[in-house]
Amino acid sequence: MRILYTGRLASLTTTEARLRALRELGHDVAAVDALPYLWRGPRLLAKAQLHLLKGPNISAYNRAIRAAAKCERPDVVWVDSGVFVQPATLAAVRADTRAFVLHYHSDDIEHDRRWYRLYRAGVPHYNLHVTTNELNIPLLYRLGAPKVLRGEFGYDPRLHRPVDLRKDDRARYGADLTFIGHWEPTTEGHILLLRDAGFQVHVWGGGWYQARDRQLRATTAIYGEEYVRALAAAKICLCFLSKWNRNQSAGRTFEIPAIGRFLLGERTADHLGYYVEGREAEFFAGRDGLLAKVRFYLDHADRREVIATAGHQRCLTSGYTHQDRVRQILEQI
Repeated sequence: MRILYTGRLASLTTTEARLRALRELGHDVAAVDALPYLWRGPRLLAKAQLHLLKGPNISAYNRAIRAAAKCERPDVVWVDSGVFVQPATLAAVRADTRAFVLHYHSDDIEHDRRWYRLYRAGVPHYNLHVTTNELNIPLLYRLGAPKVLRGEFGYDPRLHRPVDLRKDDRARYGADLTFIGHWEPTTEGHILLLRDAGFQVHVWGGGWYQARDRQLRATTAIYGEEYVRALAAAKICLCFLSKWNRNQSAGRTFEIPAIGRFLLGERTADHLGYYVEGREAEFFAGRDGLLAKVRFYLDHADRREVIATAGHQRCLTSGYTHQDRVRQILEQI
């Protein structure tokens, strides 16, 4: 199948991983990377255009999509998180190529309507919407979507795999508990609860400058191999879910067991469907439940490692990679 793929293709992101998965599945894929267009010129001017969702950079990106579609004549156009794709571009692509136009998204488009206004206006122009957020499905239909598919998060086996830790890895990343993810008030509350109970918690991620706790405001983000090694060095890897995005699972849901580490996440229907609780991963509900599970598994290292090994095996055998997820989507076309 000939596919035109567009999105923000930063290295080691899930967007780039899905592009690679399409190619690994044997499809002929041309790509339009949004980033070189969106960050043209002075940085402050580029940021202003991103905020406004209009300007010469946004227009240049949309022209590039139309030009690529005319040149490549794809069977499928895959738009990954198309917050900068204008409805007129989608209409032109469909008229020029008669391609099947698909949109993939993993955030809650109700969280910030300003940010998603181009996407929301363009909803009727896509043939298929794939969203990991089940709560957005009825909304997309109300906005005019012809078909919506519930997607799933996944992991990249080239990156998310067991690693041999060096001595300096253990010195830098070693911790009883590790959380890697962006700041939200509820997430900070979980971290402070654990810290106040006397547990050692390492935190990395973006947006933590907004934290009310001074120590957490110094938190920085880590990516790629550093992300993997930080999780690999933890006794317990925490999976707190975004309340802003109303998530029932996350990329960490699969990345942590894929690395071979112990997953302790919030108890949701999604999580209980992916892993057998107490055998392949562990889940909690409420503050008391979180503290009780942390105390138990820090005191029972053997049990913790048995569960981590079983969770890793579940990832290997259950179709949780990005390639598996992409294949499942294409089967619906």
